[in-house]
Amino acid sequence: MWVPTRSGGLSALHNLAGISEKKGGAVLSSALVIITYLTIALCIIGQSITELYTSNYLFVLIACHTAKLCLIKFRSPLDMVIGIAFLLLYVPFAPNLLIFDGVDASVIISIFIIFSDILRVFDNTPDFIPVIHSGKWLQWCGLAVGLSSIVLVGIVAPRPEMSLMIPIGVALYFQEYLIKSGQKRPGSVIVFLLFEAAIGGNLFLYWGGYGRLAVAAYLIMPFAMLCSYHRIGIRFSYLVLAMPALLIWAMLVRGEDANSITSSAAVGVTDHMRFTEYLRTGLGYGDVGLGPYLKQLELFYLNWFPRDHWAGKPVGAGYYSVDYLWGRVGVGDDYNVSLGFVGDQLFTLGKAYPIGLLIVLTSVILTRRALVWLSGNDSIAALIAFDATLLTYFWGGMAAFGARAWFVILPILALSGLGKIWTNGSRGRPSVTEITYSRS
Repeated sequence: MWVPTRSGGLSALHNLAGISEKKGGAVLSSALVIITYLTIALCIIGQSITELYTSNYLFVLIACHTAKLCLIKFRSPLDMVIGIAFLLLYVPFAPNLLIFDGVDASVIISIFIIFSDILRVFDNTPDFIPVIHSGKWLQWCGLAVGLSSIVLVGIVAPRPEMSLMIPIGVALYFQEYLIKSGQKRPGSVIVFLLFEAAIGGNLFLYWGGYGRLAVAAYLIMPFAMLCSYHRIGIRFSYLVLAMPALLIWAMLVRGEDANSITSSAAVGVTDHMRFTEYLRTGLGYGDVGLGPYLKQLELFYLNWFPRDHWAGKPVGAGYYSVDYLWGRVGVGDDYNVSLGFVGDQLFTLGKAYPIGLLIVLTSVILTRRALVWLSGNDSIAALIAFDATLLTYFWGGMAAFGARAWFVILPILALSGLGKIWTNGSRGRPSVTEITYSRS
């Protein structure tokens, strides 16, 4: 990931396949892409031709896409997040759902592969970041405030479990600024470890088991920052090797027996696929129409805005879907479900859900470009926060993303603006070099 190069653009197929250092690896990656998309085509056709629709598609999709990802290095933070999302949401949980419940998530996985591959083609993470060699005392002070706030703000926050998001944004901004001030790799590793320790302290003190994918997103952010600037190569195969430990952790934080990983109720990660298939097979839709869909799209960008100051603020589809489809008999008033990024569209648009997915995909691509522009094309902190929080979008939909991403992103953009004012107003002109990393 992020090796020094200034190579130009690549073909769409190469972008989808990823780049291997060896010609044979690139050819094999491209072959796996072709097999994967042929399987997707057969899977979609098979929805109307019963004889072609078999469960074998699921295993072919997962095997081919996993093999392709294992052959490449991640090219950017977005690549890393997409790989982690595929691993945590679908491998091995989709086969588990099929074996124990008979629910085939082939279509959902097909949509995820297409959606994520298009995102990768349009990945606009800056290739070249200027490194400004200047004094670091202010950056160290800012980092100290951010990291200490991650641990301590929960004491006074009305919702301690949500208290770490703004401090994470502050700390992420200063983590990047320190690296851009000429910090060497050993120092950056120490900052990264302190960052992760602060998040761990917050979880130890306040966490009640909520949003494990949100927690994963927060942990990814400082790691992606370290890898981006110091050219630390990470392969998908490393994550595959770490998967057993991640599964056991996921079970334990839910208070479940780690031995039940292969049971029909494993981790609950299958819920978003289960609900999506329930909706996709036509057994029931939600409040279908353009109005309900636009309300969820509003939440994608504005769910961070306080409800007390927004009288007509919409409710997330994951919450009111319980009332609409099943009722609240036997569940609490705060109970909601994770519809997944496909189920989110199905619930509000019904059979027109591909249009909704296209709108969201376009919105994500344009928003990423806007974040690069707002950051002055010389920072990737806001982009890393956005990309990492896409984990919660794939899991919970538009409202889930909007409730978490912007509390991290907005402080970064605010500090970035203030930092540019400070830099322009300071005396002298610090020396500037470039950190170069490649997404190609």
